[in-house]
Amino acid sequence: MDNNEILMNEYAREFGSNTATVECNIDSSAKGGVGKLLSVSANVKSAMVDKSGDTAKVMATLNCKVVFLNKAGEYDSFDYLCDFTQAVNGKDSDCNLQNFNHLWAVCGVADIDSSVTGEMIKIQSVVNIKVFGVFNAQCQMSADLPEDVVCKKCEITTQTLINITQSNIEMEESFDTGCTVDKILFSDVTAMVNNAKTLDGKCLVSGNICGNICYLSEGVVTSKNFNTPYQEEIVCDGMLDCDKANVFVTNTDCKIVLTGMEGENVILMQVSVGLRIDCFRQEDKQVVSDVFLADYEIEIEREDCRYKVLDRTYNLFDKIVGNAAVGDDMVAVSKVICSSLSRNILVNTYYDEGKMVVEGVLAVNVVYLNVEGNPQSILIELPYSLQFDEVFECDNSMLSAESIVDNLYAKLKRDREFEVTANISIVVTADLKVACKTVKAVTVTDIKKCNNYSIMIYNCKEGDDLWEVAKAIGAPMEQIVAQNGNMDGDLTGRKIVFYRQINC
Repeated sequence: MDNNEILMNEYAREFGSNTATVECNIDSSAKGGVGKLLSVSANVKSAMVDKSGDTAKVMATLNCKVVFLNKAGEYDSFDYLCDFTQAVNGKDSDCNLQNFNHLWAVCGVADIDSSVTGEMIKIQSVVNIKVFGVFNAQCQMSADLPEDVVCKKCEITTQTLINITQSNIEMEESFDTGCTVDKILFSDVTAMVNNAKTLDGKCLVSGNICGNICYLSEGVVTSKNFNTPYQEEIVCDGMLDCDKANVFVTNTDCKIVLTGMEGENVILMQVSVGLRIDCFRQEDKQVVSDVFLADYEIEIEREDCRYKVLDRTYNLFDKIVGNAAVGDDMVAVSKVICSSLSRNILVNTYYDEGKMVVEGVLAVNVVYLNVEGNPQSILIELPYSLQFDEVFECDNSMLSAESIVDNLYAKLKRDREFEVTANISIVVTADLKVACKTVKAVTVTDIKKCNNYSIMIYNCKEGDDLWEVAKAIGAPMEQIVAQNGNMDGDLTGRKIVFYRQINC
């Protein structure tokens, strides 16, 4: 008996996860040593995945940003890159790396520890790594069934990867400072995709590029936030307007140029955003899920198909507000100098009574002057739980999320208390679970024992449908319906009477 094989590209299946501890040692002697660390943050700038036997090897770059006072009491900073490699094994025994294509890594900094030893700034970052890919799933079903077999069919959604397109978006953002900029202390630029619309041969991508820049002018530190929308039409060969696309940012680079004249400097940010567009085509196909023969016993070999397909993405927006205070044993606060994002960790995304809930922790570096005129800093961690009012009817979905934070701002509320506010943009991806059993092979064994009764009565139990009744009686469904009338809906407790012609 021949078999048909349905190939499905499951997007995106997690291959495995691991944690990397990345240590960076920064020599500060050329900048006058370190008198006080004020702000330390880190993020993974880029990551590539390579297959190495049964192990995925992640090669990534950690970007550490440090703002400090040197030993002369002057503000200075480092923007430091550190490469690292981490092996990731499969999450379970049947997670064969060879069945994965187009691997990528999602990395997030979970914790940062910093210290100063002599002239060296030591930063230890804990990075959580998850490796995903397009998994090639297979589902076998019978193509050649015995004569007169009665079939039950079900409809499944299959998914095929059409193409993967890489593209770059180049943008510029500038603003007048109204002063002479002596030094750029800190800059952080991120990008988010908010919407992707598939068209014939192209994809219309829109989102936001946002960030924070901190600079020094005549001993005064100034912080500036920006948020710039973008929209780009990207050519994607083979794409149709009915296809689905998942678009995510692969890297964000920013070059800062000082222009203008002394006293009227303009900060020009030249931003390059790398995008990857994964295009999928979904089709509904009918497969044979069960069979029987009226006059013969048969043996059935079944295939258990379980995979997931991309459903849709949700774009959610909210505001995070929280308070924190310095200890009573510390000198009171005079004013906030600047604030920067240390890390934003998404902890959980789930449904609660049909509503989407996103939980995470926002960690913010706040640099301030105390009442004695000395620069100090505090790391504020704000747990958040955001519930979105829109009702989602996707109880069968598996959720994953990513987010960016913009317009981060800290202000002095009282002499020891800060209020931190930030806008957060969240993209939630919902994948639908698909599960079915198909008939892989059918073997005819014995002739069924002749039924000497011309009338059969079947008492329907809970969960029975027309197929279960037909299989129990051993007669085609259309004949049972012809003798009993409508059999849609709940059949529990119903007596089904079937008259047959005796040929024994």
